[in-house]
Amino acid sequence: MWEPALESVSSPLRELIDHDLRSFRNLRPRRHKGEGNINIRQQQALKDLKSRQEIIIKPADKGGQIVLQDRTNYVLEATRQLHDTTYYRPLTQPMFLETQTMVRVLIDEMKKARLITARQANYLYGPDLPRARPFYLLPKIHKAAESWTVPHLVPPGRPIVSDCSYYGISPQQKFKKICWSIQH
Repeated sequence: MWEPALESVSSPLRELIDHDLRSFRNLRPRRHKGEGNINIRQQQALKDLKSRQEIIIKPADKGGQIVLQDRTNYVLEATRQLHDTTYYRPLTQPMFLETQTMVRVLIDEMKKARLITARQANYLYGPDLPRARPFYLLPKIHKAAESWTVPHLVPPGRPIVSDCSYYGISPQQKFKKICWSIQH
């Protein structure tokens, strides 16, 4: 670690550096991968909560909170959204195989027109065996409780159709990754 020559530094800055160095020395070492940040009792309480079939545990749409919601109310909101024909329509059969074919035709056309490289096309092709994407909701608890689907009881949800191979990556990160792949 680089440290400036303290004799060439003003007294207030030297005090700040000394304070920071003491703080750095008192930092706890990083936990090993897989080592949790909660104690055994908290781990057991979390396990017990997760095993309860009558509740859903989801991150909130905004703010970083964790939401525990009655499963019946969660399903009520999901059903309300899925029955809104402005945004959704029932399918008689899955469409991901048909969609994969159409997307791959477009990718091949882009490759033929030299808009993308073979490597980029291969990346964009995705897996050979596509699968259905799960639908779930992130509760919008930041909205005024009076405006909820059932006021003060059932918050609206942000619908998510997740790409299974990208769990843990935000849509923005995924988009950046795809754009980077196309550019390079």
